[in-house]
Amino acid sequence: MVDQENLSGKRALMAAAADRIAAKQQAVIDDFETSIAEKIDHSTTESAQSVRDFLIEDD
Repeated sequence: MVDQENLSGKRALMAAAADRIAAKQQAVIDDFETSIAEKIDHSTTESAQSVRDFLIEDD
């Protein structure tokens, strides 16, 4: 016969582990999204500066 209390405890541990894994995965995704956003912002800023420099030189 299966010990229900032991089985419930194991399920709770597995659920907690799954929650920790999901939280870590979400943190990695959030860091990646932040990194990409920062790179896009930096690239956009550099491009805008290049356009300004070109227009100033053209005057």
